[in-house]
Amino acid sequence: MEGKEAIINRIIQDAEKKAEEITDTANGYSSAKKQEAEAWAKEYSQSKTDALRQEAANIVERKKIVARMDAKKAELSEKRDILKAVDLEAVELLSKTDKAKYLAFAEKVLTLYADSGDEVVLSSDGVLTLPDISGLKVFSDKNLSLAKKRGNFKGGIKLSGKICDKDFSFETLVADISGGAAAELSEIIFGNKV
Repeated sequence: MEGKEAIINRIIQDAEKKAEEITDTANGYSSAKKQEAEAWAKEYSQSKTDALRQEAANIVERKKIVARMDAKKAELSEKRDILKAVDLEAVELLSKTDKAKYLAFAEKVLTLYADSGDEVVLSSDGVLTLPDISGLKVFSDKNLSLAKKRGNFKGGIKLSGKICDKDFSFETLVADISGGAAAELSEIIFGNKV
């Protein structure tokens, strides 16, 4: 029986050796996979951290850009408001022109721009009257007429004609002048270009 026991012991030893080899291989494989997983996790974590840092930096930069744009818009809006106030002040000053100069302005406009048969619309400020306008030589020379109602504008005159209407209200004249000279006005008022 000793032979049988020796064979059994040999089989057990071989099995134990084989089990030990399998265990060692499994442990080695497990250890290698664990190291790979830890390395991957570390690399993945680092790449995500880097990506999040970059995204945070991008968000901050975008917010700065938006803030600068909002500040520029607010500054531009303030400058526009100031330029509008300048225009309103100019209209107000023109409206306070003495009657003789006002009438000379109206006569020049009628002489240069009125077409025969045009209707003259006076402003709501009431400075010029029918006798003032109808007393002008150009009024009869160009066969002009006076509108029954005053226009809904302050200062200046308007011409209503068969072909086209012409606006010589102070507001329109000032807007045309300041619109064409916006850059120069901005430089004078603000010290820089718009």
